[in-house]
Amino acid sequence: MSRWNVFATIECPLCGAKERTSHKFLLKVTVNSREVIDLVRELAQGCDDAAIVGILNRLGYRTGNENTWNEKRLQHVRHSNGIPACPPAEQRNWVTMSQAALHFNVSLMVVRRMIAQKILPARQVVKCAPWMIERVHPELPAVQKEIRRVHEGRRSPLIVLNNSQTRLFTDSSEV
Repeated sequence: MSRWNVFATIECPLCGAKERTSHKFLLKVTVNSREVIDLVRELAQGCDDAAIVGILNRLGYRTGNENTWNEKRLQHVRHSNGIPACPPAEQRNWVTMSQAALHFNVSLMVVRRMIAQKILPARQVVKCAPWMIERVHPELPAVQKEIRRVHEGRRSPLIVLNNSQTRLFTDSSEV
């Protein structure tokens, strides 16, 4: 008794290589391949390959062969799709929260609070990715004012979520 295997030669959307593979494999590859390439392109602007590999694996993305990501596989995808590697830290247009905290000489929590309060514009490409802050944003007047407040030991004004809610305490600078 002979078995028939249906094979086709396809071009892998991730790496561009032509492979003899089954139709089952073809369906797995094409599900999120464009999404992965676009994600790698976005992340490569501010993250090195090791960080991108960690993000892809945490999100559960797999290669076409259902392998987890490693730096070699990521470099192959970047090279095949013309995605440049992350530039050195001093040439990047984006900084991470920890780099911004070092630049401002404040804690990571202060930077996180400024992002949450929309004082410091930042974006997160996907859930597990680091927050990216454009290099020009730390020079914004509102950001500089908040950093000055922190360095002077003053608290930022509380954000009242509900106008009917009254404060228990008032800041001495607001009296």
